[in-house]
Amino acid sequence: METLLPRVVDQYAERFGRFPGGALGIVAMGKYGGRELSFGSDLDLVFLYDVAGDAQQSDGPRQVGPSRYFSGLGQALLTAFTALTSEGRLWEVDTRLRPSGNAGPLVVTLKTFADYYRDAAWTWEHMALTRARLVATPDSMADNIRRNIHSTLTAGHDPKALMPAVFSMRERLAAQFSTENPWSLKHVRGGLIDMEFIIQYLLLRHGQKQQTIFTPRLDDCIDHLIAIKALTSDAGDKLKTAHAHFHAIQSILRLTLTGEPDERSFPPELRAVLARATQATDFAHTQEQLMTGLADVKQIYHHYLGQHRQAQESETVS
Repeated sequence: METLLPRVVDQYAERFGRFPGGALGIVAMGKYGGRELSFGSDLDLVFLYDVAGDAQQSDGPRQVGPSRYFSGLGQALLTAFTALTSEGRLWEVDTRLRPSGNAGPLVVTLKTFADYYRDAAWTWEHMALTRARLVATPDSMADNIRRNIHSTLTAGHDPKALMPAVFSMRERLAAQFSTENPWSLKHVRGGLIDMEFIIQYLLLRHGQKQQTIFTPRLDDCIDHLIAIKALTSDAGDKLKTAHAHFHAIQSILRLTLTGEPDERSFPPELRAVLARATQATDFAHTQEQLMTGLADVKQIYHHYLGQHRQAQESETVS
């Protein structure tokens, strides 16, 4: 991204020039923000721009205003990343985490970004923001973006409203992507989504009073939550162990298979690779690690977020 951006900017400037005092910032989200890309991952990106002073138009052969200029620049960068070449596509890019999602403009001002997250964003969008990390962003706007993200995450979330909002979102995902396949590690209960929801819930739950706990990388978040006693050491260790195993398994399966993984069709060579990737003695050991990890994550999820289901059931009985 740091290599492509200046080249795209130079090419774009041939038609539209440059915008005095203006800059494009890029926020990495999701797996990219957390430095956890694996085979088949796309890039979750949010494009922001800022214009200093009172500049109204670019200085090129075709002069345009700031909104038009930076929207076009963002689209040009998106095209550069996703162009189909003789060697294939560099990356798939997902920009739906921008303010207002697909209904919103591709590139927004930093003020629009800050206002949206302060006044209109859903809880799940704040959860996603815990993984935000700046990439290829000039120093002139980087500190301002970081301050806005940090102020959003530490603004405080009402615990009584936070838990049901997080729980409800997870239940909607479970209904939409229901699976009992333990090798479908993203959506199976006790898998990666449950793990992320636990961590993101606890970050938002404690972030107002413990403002240094936020970091995009999931394992680092676990360490921070243990340090402030929001997670027990035992729970944190189980989450980190499961995360390492899940990530290794998912990477291998994405590299070697297409579609839903079916354990019954795993050839001996794949079983051996999975055992090596998880540092297991054999494939049976890998299976055991997987099922233990899923059970551990489900138990921890139930401990922190299952209370809402219990409350719902109590209300129904009464």
